[in-house]
Amino acid sequence: MNLKMDRKKEILKVSELVLEHNHGLHLPETLHLMVSQRKITDLQAFEIEMADDAGIGPKAAHELASRQVGGPLNLSYTLRDHKNYLRSKRQREMGYGQAGSMLKYFQDKIVENPSFQYALQIWMLYFAAGICLTNFSIWHSEQQTFQNAPC
Repeated sequence: MNLKMDRKKEILKVSELVLEHNHGLHLPETLHLMVSQRKITDLQAFEIEMADDAGIGPKAAHELASRQVGGPLNLSYTLRDHKNYLRSKRQREMGYGQAGSMLKYFQDKIVENPSFQYALQIWMLYFAAGICLTNFSIWHSEQQTFQNAPC
């Protein structure tokens, strides 16, 4: 396709158009590398997690998976996809911080036993400068509310 610019009207005009391609869009040998074709199935995800739990590194686990299916061309994901899956899994597992994990624990206990009671006092302080550390001791001793923090 060739385009020409009409400067007076400030538009593009198609000057030549060939509807047939003279080559294939993608070689069949590399089709599995297209992002739209790279998928990790539930079974493959389970195998990746089991290998990771057993201490097998991503490269060795990917090589094993490739051999099981008859080579990397038959595997529906790449080593990068494998590593990305593990990274995403770890991030999902770390979704709760310490405070969030405690809160979830206590909420689960309430579901188990409705008469269970708990109390939490969570302090979320972020110090941007050394002055905040000194101001915190003043603020803490005066027992002001969090909204009135001098930082």
